[in-house]
Amino acid sequence: MDMRQLKYFVEIVDAGSLSKAAQKLYIAQPSLSQQIAGLETELKTKLLLRSAQGVTPTTAGSVLYKHA
Repeated sequence: MDMRQLKYFVEIVDAGSLSKAAQKLYIAQPSLSQQIAGLETELKTKLLLRSAQGVTPTTAGSVLYKHA
């Protein structure tokens, strides 16, 4: 886990959407998704619940958000 991944994660939760966060961070959405997938793999837990309405943090995601 690195600071960049945490920054991306916080931005996604704040924006409530991967696409909005990608626009604000000036990076491609697939790249952002890969960073979060890597973070989830490293932590061995899902951090975000994805739906057509956007994303919301899981319980583990909420804990990480508070610490980030």
